[in-house]
Amino acid sequence: MKFRTKTEETGKEIENQMKLENVEINAAKRLNLIPSDWQENVWLITGKDEGCVAEGDWKELVDLAESILDHPNTKIVKEESE
Repeated sequence: MKFRTKTEETGKEIENQMKLENVEINAAKRLNLIPSDWQENVWLITGKDEGCVAEGDWKELVDLAESILDHPNTKIVKEESE
């Protein structure tokens, strides 16, 4: 996957390559993180289906956040941004 970022030194955009797993993460029964079908390096948060805005109480959102932080993609992105 490619992404564009600005360098701190120059402010110019550069293109980087990252190999992220196209992962789906679910928390509770109506809170989902899914990869976009048509955009690279974009994930969507949905509810019970893709036409629904995500919903969840604070605990469910924390569960989703923990799943995202525990996923190997997080380590890849963090290392790339350092």
